[in-house]
Amino acid sequence: MAKTTFIAAGDAFATKRLPKGGYEGFAEVQACVKSHDVAFLNLESTFHDREGIPSAISGGTWAMSDPRILDDMKEYGFNIFNTANNHSCDYSQSGVLATIEHLKKRDMIFAGTGKDLGDAAKPCYLETRNARVALISCSEPFSAASCAGAQSANMVGRPGLNP
Repeated sequence: MAKTTFIAAGDAFATKRLPKGGYEGFAEVQACVKSHDVAFLNLESTFHDREGIPSAISGGTWAMSDPRILDDMKEYGFNIFNTANNHSCDYSQSGVLATIEHLKKRDMIFAGTGKDLGDAAKPCYLETRNARVALISCSEPFSAASCAGAQSANMVGRPGLNP
């Protein structure tokens, strides 16, 4: 039976695009990441063009990155992403929804945030040559305003992170 290989990086708090052609050592890092079937990355920012409104509480700073940085993450070779962390809701619900829109536009596989609690709590799946890999993401600590809310028959759900 063939093995599925994993590599995981920590927090990606990227605020600038990669230079054209990368940088010294980029090819080596890219080759390492791409040599694995599953390449996990924690997106430690929101990704939007100021569609969000800064929330009253941040995860330490109001993290917002150019959505084109997501293209750089894919260029590195990362293929499955966590979006539930202390910066998920730095730009309120509209920032969460904008980040999700930019991820989906790029066909990026992610878990941890959503349009409501059901969406935020659902797993994502990455199909590899040898296996189907699931990721369920959640975050702690968080502010109450960051939590996704459940939809009911009488009320739309609240966008946010999976607590």
